[in-house]
Amino acid sequence: MNNSLNDTYVFRLTNWSVAGASSNTPVLDANNNEFTVKVPERLRAKGKCKVHVIGGEVLLELYGGASRITPNDARYLELESNIPYLGYSVETTGTSGAILIASAITDNTQVSVTPVLANTGATCFTCPQLPPEIKCKKFYLNADNERVAAEEYTTKALPVEVLLQLEFFEDYNMPMVNRIHADRSANDHNNFMNT
Repeated sequence: MNNSLNDTYVFRLTNWSVAGASSNTPVLDANNNEFTVKVPERLRAKGKCKVHVIGGEVLLELYGGASRITPNDARYLELESNIPYLGYSVETTGTSGAILIASAITDNTQVSVTPVLANTGATCFTCPQLPPEIKCKKFYLNADNERVAAEEYTTKALPVEVLLQLEFFEDYNMPMVNRIHADRSANDHNNFMNT
């Protein structure tokens, strides 16, 4: 990829919605740990992309500490997704999607974790194509270094947010003159995001 001006897209993954019920409303599992979000078909159709994790947060407990999703001795939390990526994970033997957030829990009073952003910038990976739905699930490491679903508290869904920046390879391969005439007008923006 080059440094010339190209389109970037922000995909904000959350396990809640303020837009009311719709086909794009996040769906939670029975334990309020895993959530599923539909990906707009127009984004999927763009194919291969670079995914940058540019921000986010996973709440570990509601105020007061009585509703913590991990036990007090948990020291590491991961937010795993089903987003495919080029590469391999020794931890999961390559059978899962990209881990979007992986962060230490310093003590049992820490209320949230955020992505570890390297000095060089956001965590970045190549995705061959976005899936029809993105599923995210929280895990922690126990004292035996086993991955356990973060489901110590299941009464309510504690907020999760991940900000992804997407850059599609097709945009880099399209000559500038074609991109200027491409269907990117402000009037079509809402239609683009809602299909």
